[in-house]
Amino acid sequence: MTFTELQKRINQNAPVDFGDVFSKAFNLFQKIWVEGFVMQLIVFGVLVGVMFVLYIPMLAGVLIVDTTTFETSSELPGIIFLIGMFFFYLFFIMAMIFFSTGLQAAFYRQIRMKDRGMENERGVSWGMFFKKKYFTKLLLHSLATLGIVVASYLLCFFPILYAIVPLQFISVIFAFNPELSVKELITASFTIGTKKWGIAFGLTIVCSFLAQMVGFMMCGIGVLFTASFVYLPVYFIYKEVIGFYEDDETIAQIGA
Repeated sequence: MTFTELQKRINQNAPVDFGDVFSKAFNLFQKIWVEGFVMQLIVFGVLVGVMFVLYIPMLAGVLIVDTTTFETSSELPGIIFLIGMFFFYLFFIMAMIFFSTGLQAAFYRQIRMKDRGMENERGVSWGMFFKKKYFTKLLLHSLATLGIVVASYLLCFFPILYAIVPLQFISVIFAFNPELSVKELITASFTIGTKKWGIAFGLTIVCSFLAQMVGFMMCGIGVLFTASFVYLPVYFIYKEVIGFYEDDETIAQIGA
C-alpha cells in the first residue's frame, strides 16, 4: 500500500467501537497467546543479553573511577563516567526499541494469520524484519523513535503522554507496509494515533490493567502469558481504519 493511499484511508477516519474492538481482541487472544508468550520470552532473553553486554564496561568504568578518585582529587573521572553511563543508557534503550519493534512487527503478521484462520504463511518468522532487506530501516526507525521519546521527556510529562499512543502504531504499520520510508511510517503512525488517540489510549489502559491483574494472579510469571493482549487493540484499530488488501479483494469479488 502506498503512503498516499494509507493517508487517504486514515483521513477517512472510519468509526471504531470500543466494545467491539475489546471483544474481538479478547477472542483473538485465545488463539494467539502462545505466540505472544514466545515473543515475551525472546524479548526477555534479549533484555538480559543486552544488560550483560553493557554490564561489563559499566563495571570496568566503576572500578576505574574508584581507583582514580582514590589516587587524585580530580572530579574529571567521575564526570567522564557519568557521560559514559548516559550514552550506555541511550544505547540500551535504542537496542530494546530495535529488537522489540522487529519482534512486534513479526507478531502482528502472526496475529493476521490467526485472524484469517491460517496456520502458516510463507516467509513469516520471528526474524523476518531483522534480515538485510529491512535491517537499516529498522535501525533508523529505532533512532527516530528514541529521538521522539527523549524529546518528549525533555518537554515534560504531557508530550510523552500524547506520543505514547502514535508510537504504538509504528510496529503494526511497519508490519504490513515495510516498503514505506521511516518518515512515512512515523507520519502515518502519528496521523492515525492522533485521530484515534482517545479510543487507543482507553483500550491500552484497560487491556494493560487486565493483563497485569490476571498475570499477577498467576503468581506474577503469568504476565509473560498475558502481556501480548495489549497489542491486539492496535491491530484491530488498524484493521478497521486502514484494512488489508485481501479484504479489498474479497469485497471486490463479492461485488462482481
